[in-house]
Amino acid sequence: MTNRLEGRGIIPLLQVESVSKKYGENVVLANIDFSLQAGTVHGVIGQNGAGKSTLVGIISGIVVPDSGDVRVSDNPIEHGSPRAALSAGIATVYQELSLLPELAVYENMFLGDEIVKNRRLDSSEMIEQTRALLSELGGYGIDAASRTWRLSLAQRQIVEIARCVRRNVKVLILDEPSAVLGSNEISTLFELIKRLNARGTGVIYISHRLAEVEQISDQITVLRDGCTALLQSRENFDRPKLIRAMIGNESSFRETAHTKISVTNAFSVDGLKLHNNDEVGISFTLLRGEILGVAGHTGSGRSRLLKGLAGLGGVIGGSIEIEGVKYEGKDLKKLKGLSVRYLPEDRKKLGLFLDRSIRDNIVVSDVSTLSKFGFLNFKKIMLISQEFFIKLRIRAQGLDQLVARLSGGNQQKVLLARTMLSAPQVLLLDEPLRGVDVGAKTEIIDAIKSHVALGNVALVVSSELADIIALTNKVLILRNGATHSLMSKPNLDENELALAVENS
Repeated sequence: MTNRLEGRGIIPLLQVESVSKKYGENVVLANIDFSLQAGTVHGVIGQNGAGKSTLVGIISGIVVPDSGDVRVSDNPIEHGSPRAALSAGIATVYQELSLLPELAVYENMFLGDEIVKNRRLDSSEMIEQTRALLSELGGYGIDAASRTWRLSLAQRQIVEIARCVRRNVKVLILDEPSAVLGSNEISTLFELIKRLNARGTGVIYISHRLAEVEQISDQITVLRDGCTALLQSRENFDRPKLIRAMIGNESSFRETAHTKISVTNAFSVDGLKLHNNDEVGISFTLLRGEILGVAGHTGSGRSRLLKGLAGLGGVIGGSIEIEGVKYEGKDLKKLKGLSVRYLPEDRKKLGLFLDRSIRDNIVVSDVSTLSKFGFLNFKKIMLISQEFFIKLRIRAQGLDQLVARLSGGNQQKVLLARTMLSAPQVLLLDEPLRGVDVGAKTEIIDAIKSHVALGNVALVVSSELADIIALTNKVLILRNGATHSLMSKPNLDENELALAVENS
């Protein structure tokens, strides 16, 4: 990619000058300078708590800085006013999309700004304008009249971005845009970003995925502890330096002790079928101390497999054997009561009680074992929750802090602590590293490996092949809910795995 910064002029499209923010004695941002040129992408990376969300909040008018200025085309923006930021052409697309699924695409596009003719909504005109805009941006197979819930996540994200474009966005902030996308969908997102750049739109791209940020960005800013730790331009991108600036380490993941694998079968799956068209079924065996990575494109059946193995339904045939005991048919539902624990892919919607404390979230699934004669053993609850608080290095003010106030990485650690609390023999982990920073990834990987090293097993679904490689060299690749291939070899290469998934 050529350097799109050339010839764009001296005055940046967006300027953040000497911005600072603190809450109480906690300094969140300290004298931050940041700029974005028209028609370029400026990536922002950093660990959870580095200040990324606060910076986005200040630029988008949600957070009032203690000092400093935000300017668009050299014009100052009123602090603490989302309306002023939007009027200046600043728009943000968050990880949790804001579209209303029951509305049509065109209705979401014009929500709050509907076209009215003769005191009635002019649906025809809104549909026509939506079609024209989507076509201009690339189309992507989106029907303007279709209900939004029918769209894929990637298509919904495109609609969200298109809605910003319709409002004449100049600065588009994408907050973790690829967190729920597969590799093909990320390519679609990048294609759209390039189209927006060609229109002169500047994009701020915030992500934990360093490889993505390097691929799409013209500049990268690293935030650490509320300060600018590093600013690099495309021609000078240096991954080791970027990682050191984020966490002080040259490697993305610490080397951990190799898990000792037993010769004893701990977990076997034989002919497991997720749909009627699979004539063979999914089969594999895990020895004590083994981790199996599960890869495949979006819709390949990765999450369905884990839910089936957890006894949550969706299995129409085959059997599962744990420590020599076989389960099949209706008996598969008994897996929920065995030493099998499942971590869902959406921690906020399916895993955590955001309005409850860290302690409550850790112990909620094991209250019966922490009670005697119907009374909770609060001393035991405190001791065991404190143990996992320390073991997983959860960064918080204490066990009483609400989970909603934690960073994404620390929320994931809380959910993992609950999953591990009863010392299960089988861990079923769906995207355990999604939306967490490099430092938190390292600690979560260490925790998973440590648990498995005790003679347990784990299945790990991840859209990030680098994460799978960091955990294991044994990978099951799925296609359409069935086995495509099983790779197992020392020193499995990420490029080799990526090619296998791409060909699945």
